[in-house]
Amino acid sequence: MIPVTAPQTNPETGLRWQPYVPLALILVGWTAMFGPSYVGLANTIWSSDANGHGPIILAVSLWLLWQKKDALLALVRRPANFSASVLLLLAVLMYVVGRSQTVWTLEIAAQNIALFSLLLFFFGWRGVRLVWFPLLFLVFMIPWPGEWIDAVTQPLKSAVSNVASSVLYSLGYPVGRSGVILIIGPYQLLVADACSGLNSLFTLEALGLLYLNLMNYSSALRNVLLAILIVPISFAANVVRVIILVLVTYHFGDEAGQGFVHGFAGMVLFLVALVLILATDSLLGLVFFKRRRQRAALSSSSEGVSVRPDVLRPAVLALVMVGASVAAVVITPRTYLSDQHAREKLADIVPKSFGAWEIDKSIVPVPPSPDLQEVLDATYDETVALTYRDREGQRVMLSLAYGRNQHKGMNTHRPEVCYPAQGFRVVQGSTPGQVKFSERTIPVTRLVAALGPRNEPITYWLLVGDKITQFGYPQRATTMSYGLRGIVPDGVLVRVSSIGGDNAAAFAEQEKFITDLLGAMTPQHRAQLIGSLVNPA
Repeated sequence: MIPVTAPQTNPETGLRWQPYVPLALILVGWTAMFGPSYVGLANTIWSSDANGHGPIILAVSLWLLWQKKDALLALVRRPANFSASVLLLLAVLMYVVGRSQTVWTLEIAAQNIALFSLLLFFFGWRGVRLVWFPLLFLVFMIPWPGEWIDAVTQPLKSAVSNVASSVLYSLGYPVGRSGVILIIGPYQLLVADACSGLNSLFTLEALGLLYLNLMNYSSALRNVLLAILIVPISFAANVVRVIILVLVTYHFGDEAGQGFVHGFAGMVLFLVALVLILATDSLLGLVFFKRRRQRAALSSSSEGVSVRPDVLRPAVLALVMVGASVAAVVITPRTYLSDQHAREKLADIVPKSFGAWEIDKSIVPVPPSPDLQEVLDATYDETVALTYRDREGQRVMLSLAYGRNQHKGMNTHRPEVCYPAQGFRVVQGSTPGQVKFSERTIPVTRLVAALGPRNEPITYWLLVGDKITQFGYPQRATTMSYGLRGIVPDGVLVRVSSIGGDNAAAFAEQEKFITDLLGAMTPQHRAQLIGSLVNPA
């Protein structure tokens, strides 16, 4: 008889697929938590020029992480459970609040922290050090708060507009500039945020860091210099982009400038920037040796021994991520405050005449440019601009901007932003003030803008829901306080301005105008401008 032996199996072959079981569980949880975020980004800010680099950053980061998978699996597992648990809790809280209240910065930053915590759970701090660059690279995917962007974008837009108009003028073109509006021939072009250099700066800085990581230069000084020089490279590339758009519009018309060529100019921007980066790196190569670090090979020591994967931990983490997604859906506000109270259009509630004031019919309103009008339509549900005149010939301008969903914000009409965009200088910064009406006190903000000899004092306030608040974090906090109660608040920005040399007299005249206006309105109409719970005097 021939002895029959049991077939021999390779234990490593049986375990080969098992490391991917935890990965599959984590991917299920990750998809449940951040899948809706990616869909929302694709339908909103990723489709804009400002954040179009987001999906590229995400794809490259995933590719970089995948390149490190073998090195990660070869590590001896020393999980940092306490640090990982704290970071995961922070990520869940940020995600739930950010997702439910439409705060993209919190929602997407939670992605980075969650990934950090998962690496600590499975690989410890050694794993984090191994993949530090993909983690850093993902930071460029985060949409930053609007107030941060506004603080940097406006000076950049002005600088790009100034340089572009100067270059074109020196070439003999009939070009003029008013703030960030370029006038060439019969056309007016608004230098938008996408052309300011800030958005492309994020993308180019990210690509520059990726380039440095791939080149793996040994000189830290060379790496730092090239990263810093990407800032002026981005600025120069944006100037080239604006010049191309202006020339195309001037020679071929507005439709050509806003059509395919507009998108093609963005491609030219990155082509110019890439050439400049390579040229700059070549110049730096003349000073620094072209020596590169040798990438460490995987060790064949005990660190490469296969270990039966833990399935319970990734299953629990997946459940936590699914739970975070469900919690965000549950607390997302769905009730609009404007649906709970009867409101009328602002144009209908503002009186045509009151006291000594009446609408000045001699003032013909100038419609905004098509691109600016597109921004206004996307941000606000209603805007009103009127000029009043009293019996003594004093004029006061009233501007109202209403938004049904305050998650969109009101920054487009914010005086500190919109006046410099039109070429004004803010000669007197924002200062808090008060307007007393009846037994109430309206907190307002005052500032003074100037354009040549024109001096324009401005008084404004922002109403979110039923509360007057300030722009920036107070506005965000007020919106969130409604959102956590399941309510989407509306809001209105009220701005009053006049042209005059004496600021104190102008502000006093504006205060009288405001009190006369509110006094001529019914309590229901008045509540649409100042709320019904204005702080008592």
